[in-house]
Amino acid sequence: MRKDRPLIYLLARNAAGIAAAFLLLLTALVVSEQRRNHVLLLEADAVLTTMREQVKSLPDDEAALKVVRDLDYLYRDGYFSNERRLHLGIGLGSSALLILAVCAVAMTLSAPVELKRPADDSKERLLQLRRLQLATAASVALLLCLGLLAWRATHQNAATAVGDAMGEVGGGSDSGTVAGLVASPTIAVPAAPPLALPAALAAGAGHWPGFRGSLVPNANRLPPHFRLQQVWASKVPLAGFNSPVVWGDRIFVSGADRRERAIFCFSLADGALLWRASTGAPAVVPEVTADTGYAAPTMAVDGQRAYAVFATGQVLCTDHEGAVLWERSLPEPKILYGYASSLLLAGPDLIVQYDMEEEQTLYCLDVTTGKDRWATPWQAASSWSSPVLLADEQRQVIFVASNRKAGGFDLASGRLLWENPGMGGEVACSAVAADSTFYFANSGALAAAFAADSGEILWRNDNVPMPDVASPVVAAGVMYLFTSGGSVITLDAKNGEELYEENFDNGFYSSPVLVDGRIVAVNMDGLLLVVEPSRDSFKAVGRYEIGKKVLATPAFAQQRLIIRSMDNELVCLEAANDP
Repeated sequence: MRKDRPLIYLLARNAAGIAAAFLLLLTALVVSEQRRNHVLLLEADAVLTTMREQVKSLPDDEAALKVVRDLDYLYRDGYFSNERRLHLGIGLGSSALLILAVCAVAMTLSAPVELKRPADDSKERLLQLRRLQLATAASVALLLCLGLLAWRATHQNAATAVGDAMGEVGGGSDSGTVAGLVASPTIAVPAAPPLALPAALAAGAGHWPGFRGSLVPNANRLPPHFRLQQVWASKVPLAGFNSPVVWGDRIFVSGADRRERAIFCFSLADGALLWRASTGAPAVVPEVTADTGYAAPTMAVDGQRAYAVFATGQVLCTDHEGAVLWERSLPEPKILYGYASSLLLAGPDLIVQYDMEEEQTLYCLDVTTGKDRWATPWQAASSWSSPVLLADEQRQVIFVASNRKAGGFDLASGRLLWENPGMGGEVACSAVAADSTFYFANSGALAAAFAADSGEILWRNDNVPMPDVASPVVAAGVMYLFTSGGSVITLDAKNGEELYEENFDNGFYSSPVLVDGRIVAVNMDGLLLVVEPSRDSFKAVGRYEIGKKVLATPAFAQQRLIIRSMDNELVCLEAANDP
């Protein structure tokens, strides 16, 4: 004779059945959707690539360009929506597993027992066997749940310690302070006057002051080997696709949403968030797409100040302690996707490429006040590219690229020196300066070398796959193109002829950088490659799986790599100690 089953047992059993059914249904849906979306995204990418090539021959056909832009937006939105649904599915599955494990334990502990010993011992053995099976199932479910939770803890954002005396970092986008720290100091100590351009360029070479590092060959060293280990990981409180910049022992990034735009300063030593400084309210908050956001432009930093620009058109300058030195607002940014051009810092001058859909202007701001040194309008087109400076004893020329033309501007006066109408498509890549030449490549436009003095196209190649996000790099006479399709194309930097090609499973959004004589590139899967420049073959001398999706360009400091992952985490890597 059995006593009635307890209520907790019945509730746990029913909940376990519902959780198991939900988990099976969710798994089937996620697997089915991911297979379908993978095929659809591959097909869409192939169609877009073909359309971009066709639009090259129709540079003045605005209707065709608009169709390609709209399809590209839909493709990007679909890709990131698919990623969000996958993460949601993993979260729901983890919750279902946890519920199943808890229910299994509850059923085991509350299972009814017999009040009298049955005459048939086999019934007792059967009851014991059922309980043993139930306990085993509960243990397996718990182990699976703990394993999944550990996996998620490894691959998602973690709370960041700010130090024993400072408490924890506020993680929400609306948090205005760090425990124990003032969000933005109200008293700013006047910063020292900026260095002249030659001295500023030389000083910046020992740090990582802007997009892709310094304007002259960078003095940072790579780790001694690429058996890397994670030193620390820190959550950035606000979202952003910009890349980290570094000066000394401090790392700077920006983040933003519709409510707040801020600069964040982290310690290179341990990843602690030292301070945050926010802008005021903008006149208008523009609409942006999820894959661009409100903080896509990479910051700039020198020995005294840090500078950021946001998709609202606001420019913010702070000192290294977080005190706001100045802030100004540029005209309302009206551009598809959202504003994304990174800042160019040239000694006392801060260059802002502001190519909107209706008006295009190149600004030069005084770094001490934020006021215009000069502002040069030009009749170009919208662009997401960033300005690049070629500075030597003969010239100081700024190269800018838009959807219709490329232009060269004099740094001192802002005068337009030359323009070349040989562009097309949607320009997001930036040039690289070397040997009195600007090298540029962008899907839908061209791969070419521009003479710095005249803008003459020294050579062009329209017959190879080109990047649409990652900027090219030139090393040892070879121009490397890392494409979003996963191809790495190499061209002879003297004549543009293709040398060889290498292919990877996923593409590159992060721009490659040249450090210590070698090229470092990271694809979207988080595969980090160290490449020895070569005219003969692709020579990867180092590989490391970061374990996170990466879109931003890495920074280097003190033989460490600082990477901002797609899930908005700063990760610091260094060489592991040899066993």
